[in-house]
Amino acid sequence: MNETLQTRLKSLSEAVGVSGDESEVRKLILEQIKDQVSSVIIDAMGSITARKAGTSPTPLRLMIAAHMDEIGFMITGCDSGIAQVMGIGDHDARFSAAKRVSVGSGKTPGVLLWAPIHKSYGQKSLPEPDDMTIDLGAGSAAVGDRAAYQGQFAVMGEHTLRGKALESRAPCAVLIDLLLGDALPVDLLPAFTVQHHIGARGARTAAYRLRPDAAIVLRAVECNDLPPEGDRDSSERAARFPLIRLGGGPALVASEAPYVTHRNLFRLTRELAQQAGIPYQIDALNLSHRTEGEVISATAAGIPTITIGIPVRYSSSPNGLVDVRDLEHTAALLRVLGARLTAESLQE
Repeated sequence: MNETLQTRLKSLSEAVGVSGDESEVRKLILEQIKDQVSSVIIDAMGSITARKAGTSPTPLRLMIAAHMDEIGFMITGCDSGIAQVMGIGDHDARFSAAKRVSVGSGKTPGVLLWAPIHKSYGQKSLPEPDDMTIDLGAGSAAVGDRAAYQGQFAVMGEHTLRGKALESRAPCAVLIDLLLGDALPVDLLPAFTVQHHIGARGARTAAYRLRPDAAIVLRAVECNDLPPEGDRDSSERAARFPLIRLGGGPALVASEAPYVTHRNLFRLTRELAQQAGIPYQIDALNLSHRTEGEVISATAAGIPTITIGIPVRYSSSPNGLVDVRDLEHTAALLRVLGARLTAESLQE
């Protein structure tokens, strides 16, 4: 297993960075990339943008975006050690029952309250995030403090890593890996963005600042390679969407409805993966929320954009799973694409 990549992902996963308060993650990233890039800017929203100069005399400007933030909660009130909260991001209540959280800059420990089974008889549905509360014991919290899930990073078997917030920190780790490598013909314009979980707001301002010739969005895609649940609805859903496997390689995302990947950039990326022998998968997402690909592609006069997904099981949970080979293959694909991207390949 790639020990350097594993160590980097561990530190990023264990950091806290709920949407709107990504400072701890940002500090870690800046420390790792500061000697490899120039023109580092932290914009008013908190996103990092920078430049790693290309080797070509007239390099294309390639933006690569990865969001830093994770889902969590904001404290809206606290009395006698019980904190009321507002959910930040899309929570799966099935993952939230009695989970440990850390609250505020002091990382006060807490537990998400959940009605005991003998007192929830007849309850048909799981609570919404805004209906949850946090038990802080004898602790306290201030209105506006963020609360993040706690997760224990671990190595599982030969290739699998477990941790929290891997849907954001795995793409960040891959982008850092790319920046620490040799320069490519293109100007690399990394954008570690904020507030993905509340509307991809950081990606919009970063793209407006950078005005690249093309853009790649690194994000997680949810695996659906587990055995079907057995009911008809689950089988029908499985049949409607492409199979995304953990360890199957990066996923080239054809669409994130209503956003559609730039056709020529998608075709080029697929051809380069085939030529280089890099395993890859194809995904198509039907999403209800705004994504980085959508906002970047529609910035200014339009930016050719492709989304490349890293397969994750149990994303946006304290116990996400990634295969380190998927991270390595994603980094390899980015290097090949950065070496072969031309203005002609982007033309319609």
